[in-house]
Amino acid sequence: CPETSEDIKKLPEYLGEIHQNHELLEQKRHALKQLKMMYGLDFFIYDIAKLFVAHIQNKVLLDDLSTNHIIKSNHLVKGVTL
Repeated sequence: CPETSEDIKKLPEYLGEIHQNHELLEQKRHALKQLKMMYGLDFFIYDIAKLFVAHIQNKVLLDDLSTNHIIKSNHLVKGVTL
């Protein structure tokens, strides 16, 4: 929920509704298990590192392409895939 004071005041009611809806509660538990599996203490940094490496690789590739005049006037030449 958003972090406005009104929404925070409604949080107990919202959690009560979730508690009463067993299907929704099970979906949230399943999602939590997936998050725990993906982002447990041993894995959390993986996605961040992967994103950083992809960003750096794209920057290096773009720098290389612009140096080799494949990019002209801030537009990619047709047929060049990044």
